[in-house]
Amino acid sequence: MKKVYITALFSILCFIAFAQTAQIIDHHDNIINFGDTVIYESNDIELAEHILEFKIKNTSTSSLSYDVRKTKISYVGNSSVYFCFAGSCYGANIDNSSDPLTLTADETSALVDFSSHYKPYMYVNGVPELYEGSSFVAYTVYDATNPTDSMYFMIKYTVNNHIGIDENNNNAASVKAYPNPATDYFTVEYNFENAQMAEIQILNILGSTVMNQEISTTDNNAKINISELNSGVYFYNIIVDGNNIISKKLIVR
Repeated sequence: MKKVYITALFSILCFIAFAQTAQIIDHHDNIINFGDTVIYESNDIELAEHILEFKIKNTSTSSLSYDVRKTKISYVGNSSVYFCFAGSCYGANIDNSSDPLTLTADETSALVDFSSHYKPYMYVNGVPELYEGSSFVAYTVYDATNPTDSMYFMIKYTVNNHIGIDENNNNAASVKAYPNPATDYFTVEYNFENAQMAEIQILNILGSTVMNQEISTTDNNAKINISELNSGVYFYNIIVDGNNIISKKLIVR
């Protein structure tokens, strides 16, 4: 069984100055910064859960209680994600914890206190279906009494029969978007070989689609008007012939 875990530091710091008393630490004791993407890769496509565990450190000088919110970005097929937090596990259809995790000043939780569980399969009429490819989910850990004190990060789960197949996708590798942060417009550069149709989808931090725009597969760039979006953090998905080839964060000013 071969699995790879990487914390990708591609994020641009959010221009809104949030207090962040919750520090997220992965199972290798790496600190995850605000907006980072944790990359999970496995070449074992099977009827099994793929689990990532995290610790939370209260970096403040007082005792605080934390909650967590899960945000679906995009899932391949009918795959699903659920999470466990502070001794309770929440089904795939539940996005917010109901039991907070209380940490004293400078206390770090155990790994078992926060875990994300990915299921790349679903039973249909009693028969299992397996879904190869990449799914994206985001988590926000926040002070239960002050939600603006929050820490946000994404996870990219990739499960295939051959590891790295998604990372070597030529379409995904050829996509560039700028500027980021953006104000009224941002430009997407791409090269979709032999594609029939493509679109860009923009979601807010709660996972709701706020914009869809078809883009030409014969051109190599598209200018996207985002002037009607409020300032904040969003995600953009590039979908080619029905397949989501890339998901990344977009900051709108």
